[in-house]
Amino acid sequence: MASRWPRIATASVVLMAGIGVLSNDARADAIGKVQICHFPPGHPDNFHTLTVGAPAVPAHLAHGDFLGACGSNCQLLCDDGNPCTVDPCDPNTGACLPHRLVDCDDGNFCTTDLCNPSTGGCENSLRNGNCDDLDSCTQDDVCVEGRCMGTSIPGCCTSTADCDDLNPCTNDTCADGRCQHSDVLCDDGNACTADTCNPTDGACVSAPIVCDDGDPCTADSCDPANGCTNQPISCQCTLGSAEGDPACSALLPCCDQGMQCGADGSCHSSCIDRGGACSGETNICCSSLSCVLGICDACLSESMACDGTQPCCTGLACDPAQGMCRPEILR
Repeated sequence: MASRWPRIATASVVLMAGIGVLSNDARADAIGKVQICHFPPGHPDNFHTLTVGAPAVPAHLAHGDFLGACGSNCQLLCDDGNPCTVDPCDPNTGACLPHRLVDCDDGNFCTTDLCNPSTGGCENSLRNGNCDDLDSCTQDDVCVEGRCMGTSIPGCCTSTADCDDLNPCTNDTCADGRCQHSDVLCDDGNACTADTCNPTDGACVSAPIVCDDGDPCTADSCDPANGCTNQPISCQCTLGSAEGDPACSALLPCCDQGMQCGADGSCHSSCIDRGGACSGETNICCSSLSCVLGICDACLSESMACDGTQPCCTGLACDPAQGMCRPEILR
């Protein structure tokens, strides 16, 4: 026994030295009964708890038994001699349970965790190499001075807070680990406004739309439900829009509202009103005016059609036979 369980042998010697004194682990009742852990001679592995009379205790201790139930002395019974194992036993029967390795895990991926077989103490040394920082939005994780560090994956997210693009005009969300950005919808429900988002503060701004189609022969308006409407109206005008297009008059204006009808019967981007200086083809008088002595006047110049409703210019008269203004001398 002494060679198999040296701790037990030592404990028995100490207990025997105190003659007539029982250990606190012993259980003695009123008639001197004592609990001991008994190791059958020749079969020490079959140890078990016995209750014996106090006079028998010294004999039991002499051959290796010890005071108290077997389950109260697990360290003595189940010690495998390896300081890097935990040696448990059943507290009720004292039977040894499977030995467990001492747990030296410090929870750090970047340390090597070992038990020192000489001392039973844990040693946690820094290591290099790959690791896992448990962050789904990093990659290429490696140990750096005891810390597991990874490189961020662009566009990856674990929550909406990871997706702020600093643009107040987008809705930022995290879906399936990827950031999603959609435009803020600005719609006031009025088809007559253009609705936009202010990139400074994200506020929606509405401005009236322009429904003018540039056609004088349409009535332009806006319906809040449907938007612009351009209804045709009764209108007579010439389609001439380029500079010098013909076929316009006071009664047949240029359809393009940016053009004016000149005295030469053509559309022009500008013309000279009555009293303004004129000079032939460069400064054209407006329709119904004539260039007389360099001034636009409200009379008909030579060879212009006349019907007696508008006077010919000074020195001219309307020739009813030809229907045009002619010099009075030639009539």
